[in-house]
Amino acid sequence: MTRPLKPHYLLILISMLKMLVTLLVFFGIAVLLSPNKYYSALNLAKMIIPIAIISYVSMFYFWHSITINITNEKLDFKMTAGRKNHIEVFYSDMETIILKQGIFEKLFGVSRLSIKIKNVEKTYGGEIMVLEQYLVFKTAEAQEIVEIITNNMNIALKNIPKY
Repeated sequence: MTRPLKPHYLLILISMLKMLVTLLVFFGIAVLLSPNKYYSALNLAKMIIPIAIISYVSMFYFWHSITINITNEKLDFKMTAGRKNHIEVFYSDMETIILKQGIFEKLFGVSRLSIKIKNVEKTYGGEIMVLEQYLVFKTAEAQEIVEIITNNMNIALKNIPKY
């Protein structure tokens, strides 16, 4: 059984909102510290609009190139763009899988899946962090995915030979 999945399209919006809030905080500080607040605010506004547009287009390009397949033995992540373009996580290597919701995720009714792999520490830019960045689904669908993966993890653990 293979179940193809696509991350929820709100992933792009949530990422954009997080980025824009961060930029607006720093731009606000820059305007407050500036001696000529009007021109500083105007120039910063002229900078933030192209940054937002370019970021949105690039995020949409990456989102559009993603395919996630749930098979009986592994979670298979493929992306036609980017440097980490193929990640396989076998259920026998998984320790836990949980749902996470931040402020924006709760606001839009989506959940992010977080996977813990045995003997692997999450590092920035590592395969698991890249994978988790795109594991965003509607909450009901995410709960269903967690059930499927948990069942497959239990089956995989039972099939491991004991020496």
